[in-house]
Amino acid sequence: MSVSNIMDWTDYELETRHNYIQQLFPSNLSSRKLKEYKHNEQLRKRVIGATIRMLLFFGFSIDVDNWSVKQVKNLHRSENGHTIGLYSPRNYPRLTNIMRFLVEIGMNELSALVFLALCHAMQDDLQFRKMIKKMGYLSTWMNTQPYLRKYRDRYDINEMQLKDDTSSTSSTTSSTSSTTSSTSSTSSEKEDVEFGGWVVDSDSSDEDSPFQQACAGFRGLDYTGNSCYQDSVLLALFAISNEVITREILKKDTRKISTSAKKWIQCADDERIDYKRRHAIQNELIRITASLRGLEQTRYCSNLRRLIQRCPGQQEFHGTGTQDAGEFMLYLFNLFQVNTIVKKRVTMVTNSLVDPPENTLTVNDTVDVSTPLINIHPRSLVGTSSVNVRQFIEHIDDAIFSDDNLYTEHTTGNLYRRRIETDVIVSASYIVFNAQRVYYDHVHNHQKRATTRVDCPETIQVGDRKLSLHAIITHIPAHYTCYIRCERRWFWYDDNPGGHSHKIKHIGSYEKMLRHNPDPRRNGTLFFYV
Repeated sequence: MSVSNIMDWTDYELETRHNYIQQLFPSNLSSRKLKEYKHNEQLRKRVIGATIRMLLFFGFSIDVDNWSVKQVKNLHRSENGHTIGLYSPRNYPRLTNIMRFLVEIGMNELSALVFLALCHAMQDDLQFRKMIKKMGYLSTWMNTQPYLRKYRDRYDINEMQLKDDTSSTSSTTSSTSSTTSSTSSTSSEKEDVEFGGWVVDSDSSDEDSPFQQACAGFRGLDYTGNSCYQDSVLLALFAISNEVITREILKKDTRKISTSAKKWIQCADDERIDYKRRHAIQNELIRITASLRGLEQTRYCSNLRRLIQRCPGQQEFHGTGTQDAGEFMLYLFNLFQVNTIVKKRVTMVTNSLVDPPENTLTVNDTVDVSTPLINIHPRSLVGTSSVNVRQFIEHIDDAIFSDDNLYTEHTTGNLYRRRIETDVIVSASYIVFNAQRVYYDHVHNHQKRATTRVDCPETIQVGDRKLSLHAIITHIPAHYTCYIRCERRWFWYDDNPGGHSHKIKHIGSYEKMLRHNPDPRRNGTLFFYV
């Protein structure tokens, strides 16, 4: 584990790995080692680089012009179930070691900048301040700063004002800060309070605040030319980190796809051009993902559309016409050849018309892999008041044939009255149920839309895995929006046609989400489980 390797680690790796702080900022230095760190220029440059990297891990960068710090990431972040950065108490001893070491080797000013970042964090974020007060770390951190040691037992953390508590406090953090804007309202008024791009109901309970702050950095794309179907799908797929989507799309080996004999979508006859076009789309999705997670600023999907035009699917996703969200998602799955579902298919034939059927012959028993998209056909929705997505984990197609159109079993040539096909998903770590609500009414000769309620439990069991509901894309006439879960709380996203920017509203619990408008069960078309 070299220092250069550590410097290349992601924030997630810095959070979850152990013992590297001692390598970057060693304690209990011998007199010889201490002298090296004080006078060896290369060692000191390495320490500066390591400090800058750790500050970035905690959400800050150094403002060289003003010899200060500025916030560049959200304070409360999480990935793969791990809280990352300042909201993770395991990092508090690490911070103590960093500041103490910098002072020990004579880099007092650099140590002071780390402490300044912590002061900004406590000033900006009430929840973080409460955590530090409860754990008593402020006096420990003050003790690392020689000029503050005599004040450490006298300073009251409650004296520190939030930046929004006073107009005289100047802002030194960037626009990515998740500080909540202070807004007054009477008890009879309900107004929206914006923070970090999300909108929070003013009657949200205090217990929601850490979840709001954890998700405050996420943002959506803005509407442009009927982009709502794309914007909603991109948010549902990429806004929250997921190992399946990361592996199968963002980090997929596109060269391997381009050089394979069988391509689900062909971008060009020439393998090199195919790879160049496919890889360009992947890079743009990575850029959009960074923006959705609050790390960059990308407002529109326009560049993605231009790249898709060079590698088109069956629909014109590169244009500004209205398209189906499910078809767009299938295009992405096909482009990157995402086949993460394991299905078992059994086909039986018989002349028995009773249930359970007698004298059946199994003519097919196979196991296949397929895309994570499971279609709920209109015929499953029309004529019933409700369905449950669990019904479609196992699908049975039971067909009875007339005497003049009997089913021919190809291996023997025998004729049968009945064919029973059973498709069962035996393994999956990511599933999207696609409720195809639009259908053609041949009786009345026009297109109709099924408003059947699609029940979507919080969790479903697929084989030996339990999957959780992650997002729902809804469709009302001519517009898509998206519900998405973050840190066990639900939000609603609208790319906001006609507005100057998108909207994301905090809803709260799963039960509140089900009662929200648009109705996620009667207007939902895509149901994501991870």
